[in-house]
Amino acid sequence: MWKVWGCIVEARDDNYSNPDDFPLAYAQRVWLAPVFLTPFIWPAFLTDSPSVMAWMCLPLSVFNVVLLLNVMPAWRRGIILSETEQEETEVGSRERILMEEHTAQIAQKIEEYVKEKQGFLDPHLKMDQVVDHCGTNRTYVSLTFKEHFGGFYKYVNQLRLEYYEQYMQQHPKSTKDVAAQASGFSSYQSYYKAYQRLVNAQQ
Repeated sequence: MWKVWGCIVEARDDNYSNPDDFPLAYAQRVWLAPVFLTPFIWPAFLTDSPSVMAWMCLPLSVFNVVLLLNVMPAWRRGIILSETEQEETEVGSRERILMEEHTAQIAQKIEEYVKEKQGFLDPHLKMDQVVDHCGTNRTYVSLTFKEHFGGFYKYVNQLRLEYYEQYMQQHPKSTKDVAAQASGFSSYQSYYKAYQRLVNAQQ
């Protein structure tokens, strides 16, 4: 369950700049599914039979693997499923150089769209919009965000926080809620949550 919750949080941060857009109610139901299936193991405990335990654990294990793969981000799922193949092959230096050049180009496109064109001011900005602008594979864009910017959620909301500070300096009579919405947050509460989260991460 801890692993599933980690994948849910990762999927939220990698795809949504505004956590309120994330289907949290569905994610919580998915996360609690293993709890409701736990009673299936009770007959094994009551009978104290290793064979019954084995038969009960088998379908539960299959269910949990399927559940994990369904909530796991696609790029991470691909990495895990192809882990054996990756161990058997070595990437040459030429391929590494090409990959680094490719991710550098993607990073430029990301910065151009999110920062220079102020895509971060869209309170419902999602990873899909950035992927469309970059015109490349979603996996590469996600990995580039992690390697160059610390992650999609962190980069977008850090820009929003900086813009908020500038806006308050330029408009001292503005209310906090107006400043937050002008900075790309859906509300001042969203601004405060992002501020607390990113500041705490830096400490």
